Order: sequence, then C-alpha cells, then structure tokens
Amino acid sequence: MATITPRKRRDGSIAYKAEVRVKRSGLPVYQKTQTFDRHAHAKAWAQDLEAELREPGRLAQMAHRGISLKDLVKLYLEEYSDQFGRTKNADLAALKNAELGELNALEISAKDVIDHIRGRRETVAPSTALNDIIWLRTLWRYGRSAKEIPLDAMVIEDASAFCWTERLVAKPKQRDRRPTPDELERLDAHFENRKGWTDYPMQDLMWFAVHSARRQSEICRLQWSDNREDEHTGLVRDAKHPKLKEGNHRRFKYTKEAWEIVQRQPRGEDPRIFPYDPKTVGTYFRNACNILEIKDLRFHDLRHEATSRLFEAGYPIVEVQQFTLHENWNTLKRYTHLRPGEVQHR
Repeated sequence: MATITPRKRRDGSIAYKAEVRVKRSGLPVYQKTQTFDRHAHAKAWAQDLEAELREPGRLAQMAHRGISLKDLVKLYLEEYSDQFGRTKNADLAALKNAELGELNALEISAKDVIDHIRGRRETVAPSTALNDIIWLRTLWRYGRSAKEIPLDAMVIEDASAFCWTERLVAKPKQRDRRPTPDELERLDAHFENRKGWTDYPMQDLMWFAVHSARRQSEICRLQWSDNREDEHTGLVRDAKHPKLKEGNHRRFKYTKEAWEIVQRQPRGEDPRIFPYDPKTVGTYFRNACNILEIKDLRFHDLRHEATSRLFEAGYPIVEVQQFTLHENWNTLKRYTHLRPGEVQHR
C-alpha cells in the first residue's frame, strides 16, 4: 500500500518520497504523498498513516475530509436537479449559498445547524426553516449511502429535536381558504370585462379550476388526445407525487361542468387543451384579486373549492378521489369543509 522512492535533488542530495495509496476494485480511493530527507522518516510516516487508515471508518473520513456542505449539495443536484421543480431547486440553492454551506460537512455540529436555523428564522417562517432540516437530513442520507461519506446522522437528528422543542421549526399551516360566491362572481365579471385584453381565457380557466379540481400546472398540460369522449375522462401527465416526478400519468373524471368548458375551447396546432403558461395564469389571477381587493386568495385555492364542492354534492370520498387524484384519503379528508348552510336536515 505504501511505496518509498528515492529521488536526486538538484544539489545532489537524496530525497525520499513516501506515497500511500488505497484502491478498491482497482480504483484509487485515497492517495497521499510526502517527501523526507531520510528513508527512516519516510518509512515511519507511511507506517503511521497506514495504521491510521486501518481504523474503522477512518479511510472514508480522510478520503472526504475536504468536502463542504456546498460540495455535497452540488453532487446531489448533479444527479437529481432535473427531477425537481423550481421550489425544491431554490431551497437547495439557498442552503448551498448559506454560511453553513462553507463548512466542512464532516465537521458540521448540531450547534452549527441550530445556529443556521436561528439565523433563518430572522427572515422566514418556522415552516420554511423546517425545509432546511428536511433537506439536510436528505443530503446526509445521500452522502452516506450513495457517496460513502461517513457523515454523522445524529448531528441532524439532535439539531432537529432541539429546533422542534424550541419551536424554531413547525409544520406549515394547512390552508382552508375558499372563495366566497361573491368573490367568484366579482372575478367572473372582471375577466368578462377584460376579454380581448389577452389571449388567456381567464374566465374559462378560473371556472375550469373550480369545477375540475386540477392544479394550475396540470390544467396547462392537459391534451386533447388524452380525453375519452365515452367516459368523460382525461389524463394528467406527470401528476404530482411525493416520490415520482416523471411517468406518473393518472386518469381522472371530468365533472359535467368541466367537460363543457373543455368542449368549447378552440383546437389549434398545439396538442394542449389550454396552451398557456401556468405562471402567467397565476399572475393574471393574482392581479385580478389585487384590483378587486380580494385578500389572501390564490389560484390553488380553487382546487380546494372544487374538492369541497364535490363533497357537498354528495360524492363519497372514494369517488371524489377519482376527480381530484389526491394520493390518499387522509390528505383528502381536510377538504371536507362543508358550509353550514349546505347541511340538510334529516
């Protein structure tokens, strides 16, 4: 594992280059060299280093001693960034560019993580700070399993436990905002009056969201060829999933109202039913709410409205899932916010 090579210097003296190399499956995993004036010193250094490398876990630690958290994020993004949306990539970029990112990943302590979270809490909510803990846990697992970096998992777990106890982090609050009938009527009138100002049929887009329970991005990905006339069903390509990003195509049921909105859309060369940029849809909706002074209403809240309407119409949870495509019933239960006036006496 160690070699000592004598080399003649320019002044005629002899130097001894000691080199320690470790290979796994024929590939080098660790290498270090040092030059000495005496053969005995070179041999002693090599023997000491070999003994140190034989300690359990020491080789992996020394092989990765220079990797920073920033480097770890870069490695992770090189493999997975194409599977993430804009928000996840932004979260990782923020973590990479933080002061914590400059630290040696093997030397990061629970206190370092806690100090990072405390600093984050000066500008972000507890739920956003929690995302950093979640990503650090993911990075540590990735580093340990995929890259054989001997990161101490308890560093993140200890920091996480402290942050929860001190309420530095928290789960995001679940939104239950639904547009009122008056708000929908005002938005409808607003978009009706502005027809011709843009190619985006915001009136139809809004009501389609209300009646279909489709997400903003999903609406703009629906394709004519995926509709089944006899079933009144469509297909959400690459549907949102906690683990899957691509290939998770799921068929859904249109409501009668949503199907009618689809049928009146013009067909062009674009294969999509609604060939629009979802970000622009969100911007137009947000601008309309600002003009009408409608507070705290997001386009995504229309999905909540659609789901709640399905329950109010009497659909059981198993059938509502065929419209909304929620992954599990526990998630779907929170959408059953019936308005008191909708409850019928029995």
